[in-house]
Amino acid sequence: MKLLTFLGANDYCETTYRFRERVHTAKFFLSVLIQELQPDEIYVFMTDGAREKNEAPLLDELNRYGVDEKKVHAVRIPDGQTEEDLWNIFSILADQVLENDSIVLDITHGFRTLPLVGTISLQYLKFVKQVHIAGVYYGAFEARKAEYINGQEVVVAPTFDLTPFVHHLPEWQRAANELIAFGDAKTLGSLLESLHNQLRKQKIAVNELKRFGSYVNDISAYLRTGRIKSFTDLFAKSESILQREQLIKEIEQFVPPVRYIFHQLVNYIQRIAPKQSRLHTYYDLAIWYGDHHLLSHCFIMLREMIVSLILERVLDEIGPMPDDREFRYDPIRKKGERLLTTLLKQQEKKQLHNPLLKELAEKLHRLTNYRNDLGHFSFRTDHVPPKVFYRFYEEEIKSYKLFQFLENEQLWKEFKTWHEEQTIKEEPNETILITPLGLSKGLLYSAIVHNQPQAIWLLTSKESAKQVNDVCQQANFHGNVHVVVMEDPYIDFNCWKTYMEQFVHTIETDNRVRFVVNLTGGTTAMQYVVQQIAAKLKEKGEHVQYVAQVDRRPVNEQQANPYVLGEQIIIEEH
Repeated sequence: MKLLTFLGANDYCETTYRFRERVHTAKFFLSVLIQELQPDEIYVFMTDGAREKNEAPLLDELNRYGVDEKKVHAVRIPDGQTEEDLWNIFSILADQVLENDSIVLDITHGFRTLPLVGTISLQYLKFVKQVHIAGVYYGAFEARKAEYINGQEVVVAPTFDLTPFVHHLPEWQRAANELIAFGDAKTLGSLLESLHNQLRKQKIAVNELKRFGSYVNDISAYLRTGRIKSFTDLFAKSESILQREQLIKEIEQFVPPVRYIFHQLVNYIQRIAPKQSRLHTYYDLAIWYGDHHLLSHCFIMLREMIVSLILERVLDEIGPMPDDREFRYDPIRKKGERLLTTLLKQQEKKQLHNPLLKELAEKLHRLTNYRNDLGHFSFRTDHVPPKVFYRFYEEEIKSYKLFQFLENEQLWKEFKTWHEEQTIKEEPNETILITPLGLSKGLLYSAIVHNQPQAIWLLTSKESAKQVNDVCQQANFHGNVHVVVMEDPYIDFNCWKTYMEQFVHTIETDNRVRFVVNLTGGTTAMQYVVQQIAAKLKEKGEHVQYVAQVDRRPVNEQQANPYVLGEQIIIEEH
């Protein structure tokens, strides 16, 4: 432990000080602290004037108390009469303190500005050098009162323990700053939890304070990780938690600094409270993210908001307020994603002619690009400089220009009309048959004849691949056949992603495609892989139809004459 103190140039007189339960008489309060705390090293900061007048008397007194002179370090400081002097004093003091030191500060003596400089410096070093503030003490000479000790009246100066203010108040200050500047209530929640544990050890029940701390932690965590559904549910509890009279009483009694943070917290929550519409709710939340230095969250939030608006205003899939369906990334949201992607593709190919839709596509393109750029952490050759993100945020988002644009009813009317026109134009006009092929050529023949595909994705074995051309000729099919051969048609169940990649890269069309998935033929492994590929296509929002081929003839007859059209059963269509 290091004890830091200042020495002044006053005429000090012997004083009786009370430190906790004991009293000591000394000219210098430092002597009292040394007897009580037994520090390892003592640093005495003194000006030239203080050194000349009081260094020798101080050392004499310490010597009488048996203090080892090697522990005492006299450190010269300037007079502190200018701002430059004060900064020099800070640097000198900081140089005596090492990482993780345990520090006691005595602010009893010295010129009136020195205790202030010492206290503020120690608070700073607590964060930058992780020092432990073991104590801050003031021998209050001017507050002395008469006491009776051993039957005699003695004038005693009390000792003020300022440790809670110097040690704990900056922690609450940091918690307030993190909440206000970054929207991060983690430190506040941790301090409240720690306080609750300390009070519980003293058998003091502060249940509302504990509930408040947990609530603060949760709401901050959900917000900063984008758990919007959980945040929305948690917000519904805010009134019952924040307006409890008992909570206010516990804060005022046990943690006064939180009284002032509490009002900030209420404002913090009210600012992002659900509003009367989806646009208001999510836009305010996006602004909150941007103002709290979470630009990636802001851009992601806005893009997801626009998908929700498309679902609400164009596709009539969800209502005007968030509901459970909106938070599940299921086919409902995929419809909005697909429509948004179509809009962007048409703008890229200069096929959009409606001015409002062109402007929407341009804004969406920038928003999506910036979101992706932030997500890649500049691991892109064309990454965007930070100033571009902030300019876009300030000029387009925080200014509410984007909000006003998205509030335009005409935009959504024209978007809906455009979508209806696209739906008519984009009915599936190409069929791709996805099918396994084993030794039964007739099943493939029937699948081709029934569905008349423009292309075939065919999964087969090395042996059966030799039959493909013959089957296609018999079915009068002249389109593209993409054949993928399974290395082991009996056990390659887990290789479906590899086979899917070999199929998917062959699509080079912008037309709407209907995928017909034949579930009959081939080995069990082939059928499993085909089903997995189809499920992935459905997940992406593609038009998928499952079929099965049935040939009711005896097996020997099927083998002798495979090219007879069988029945097709439609199992499921999506």
